[in-house]
Order: sequence, then structure tokens, then C-alpha cells
Amino acid sequence: MRLKMPFIPYSDRCSGVHADTGIAVEVRNLNVNISANNEWALNDITVTIGKGESVALVGANGAGKSTFLKTTAGLLDVASGKIFVFGHHPGICRHRTAYLPQRVEIDWKFPMTIRNLVVTGSYVKLGWFNMPGQKEFDKVDSMLDLLQLKEIADQQIGQLSGGLQQRALLARALVHEADLLLLDEPMNAVDKETRKIFGQVLGELHNQGKTVIIATHELGRFESSFDSVIHLHDGKQIGRDFKLDADLDRVG
Repeated sequence: MRLKMPFIPYSDRCSGVHADTGIAVEVRNLNVNISANNEWALNDITVTIGKGESVALVGANGAGKSTFLKTTAGLLDVASGKIFVFGHHPGICRHRTAYLPQRVEIDWKFPMTIRNLVVTGSYVKLGWFNMPGQKEFDKVDSMLDLLQLKEIADQQIGQLSGGLQQRALLARALVHEADLLLLDEPMNAVDKETRKIFGQVLGELHNQGKTVIIATHELGRFESSFDSVIHLHDGKQIGRDFKLDADLDRVG
């Protein structure tokens, strides 16, 4: 599989004009093919996610969770159907969407400190030819403090445990200051303290009106609740649960 990388990934191609429809992500009959044998990674997906919603994508490996997030981020091509992010095609307004990949997709041997990794989250707004300044590093320090990484900010990323790596990636995504956060398996093999911190951060993002879509194998890894849960299997949506009071009720 090859990701679709933009020609100038940190350029701002967004017009700045956004219709206030209350919808963050709108998907209609979406099909995505990422294999050579023409098998659908996503097959006829139709779903609407409102602004400010917290949504979990649940399914086993190969269910299509990562493909959905990468397509929403503008990293994969659409074979057929439609997908809009804040009323635009994916990838048009990159500064409004932050994508947190799975840890296995990161080269943790790269010689970089935690602080320098986190500050790259500001590049999408700075552009290629502008260096981060005091404003950006103040934001970085704030996120490092929030994720309890400030005391080890100058440590090499290759020296981090799985939980600390995941916190560093989340801090990078938060520095992006996006309206939509796409988090791919953020609770995989992390410690209890990291799960607690993630729960607190997700709660604060919800209070700020951010839209969050999280891919996970199981909901039990999270200490926070979701507005809805989308179930995927073999690239197909097999159901969606909505939060009603304190319970999640299957609606089909």
C-alpha cells in the first residue's frame, strides 16, 4: 500500500470558507481499494459524524479502521463514493485535521528528541519555509506538561517505552490545534497511567468542541465514553451504537 502524499504537504490550500452545517465528516457509499487483488478495504460505507462528536471505530485487524482514518486524512484515494471533511474533500484543509498513526508506522530509531518530535505538529500551519518560534515552543511545552513529558523532553524518542511514545504522538497531534483528530489504536500496549491521561485529554477535547475519531480493537481500553461506536468488519459497516443517557444501544 502506498500513501498519497501531497506535493507540498505543509501548504495551506484551504479557502478558509466553511459552511456551518454542523457536520465534521460526511461519507456516502465510500469504496477504497488498497490491494493489488481489487479487494475493497472499505466497501459501501455511509456515515455522518457531527462536529464535536467523539466516535470509536471498533473492529478486528483488517476491518478497515486504519483505512477509514487515512482516507479521512487525505492519505488514501477514494475509488468511488464521496467523503467530505468540514465540507471539503479530504486533504484540502490539512490544518483542521490531525492524524495520529499507529506507533509501528514511526521510525523510533530516528535521532530526535521528544520536544523536536512534538514541535513538528506545528509545521502544517507554519509551512515549509518558516521555523517554529517562541509561540510554537510555548505550545509544545504546554502539551508536554499536559502529557507529563516535560521532564524528559530532551530524551531521544528511541529510548521511550510504548506508553511514552504514544503520549509523545498525542502531544504532537494536540500542537496541531486541529478541529478533527484521527487517532489510530492509541491504546495499544500502553500502561495504566497513559490510559488515564488519554481519558483526561479526550474529555477536555470534547469540552472544547473538537471532533475525535478513534480506531480500537476494544472499548475497554478507554476510560472515557463515546457519543457513538461504529462497528466495522471486512471493510463493511455492520452497525452503529449511539450513547443514550449512560448506555450504548445498538441501532443497527
